[in-house]
Amino acid sequence: MTHPHGSRARPRARPIRRRIALLLAVPLASLLALWAFAATTTLSDARQRLTFATVRDRAGEPAGLLTQALQGERSAAVGLLADGAAGAGEFRDRVAATDAAVAAFQRMARSPDLRESEGMLPRRLRTISGSFDGLRELRDRIEAGSITPLEVIDGYSAVVDDAMRLVAALASIGEVSIYQHSNALLQAYWALDFMLREDALLRGVHAGDGRMGGAERTAFAGWAAEGRLLLSWRSCSGSTTSPPACGGTPRAW
Repeated sequence: MTHPHGSRARPRARPIRRRIALLLAVPLASLLALWAFAATTTLSDARQRLTFATVRDRAGEPAGLLTQALQGERSAAVGLLADGAAGAGEFRDRVAATDAAVAAFQRMARSPDLRESEGMLPRRLRTISGSFDGLRELRDRIEAGSITPLEVIDGYSAVVDDAMRLVAALASIGEVSIYQHSNALLQAYWALDFMLREDALLRGVHAGDGRMGGAERTAFAGWAAEGRLLLSWRSCSGSTTSPPACGGTPRAW
């Protein structure tokens, strides 16, 4: 991807990022609201209702806040590479926000009732807890400038994907109808995250020579395809519990 000859105008990326961030807030807030409603009104069995509410309160909200913090730090990290010292303050602020979200998440993950719960949740908790170990090295490389924007995006997105898979495991707890609606919201949220990755990559490319290499083009096309596939689950099948025949399974899922 290149600029028109002679043009070095910077893209109006910041307003676009803000719009995407606002769009991201809608499905996540809707998902948490749906779970709150389910925990109090739609689950007829009292024991199941208590279990659902406990898992939602202890795991759902910390996982959602962690995902948002990681998304913010990912954007700020690319901004640091693109803008140099001008982006250092925002990056430090985002790192602090992520560290606070990670600490809250780890306190939650140590809860015995979550570690011993049924289904995929315990495994997802172990996976994402292990993925935090790579954040320190990733940040060191960012501050040293020894990393590309694509590597930054991939590094943070791996942790984001683990957090999203954890939320997907939470969505499987409860009634089928709640699972279906939760999955639909989660698919929309994940598709919008792929848009954030595309936006961050474009920002990094424009800060350089304005050209995408082969790896960047492949990543950008893959994210676009993944986002479309996630959204197609909602449009080409009446069920959100399994991939429709017309779509297949997104790699991130």
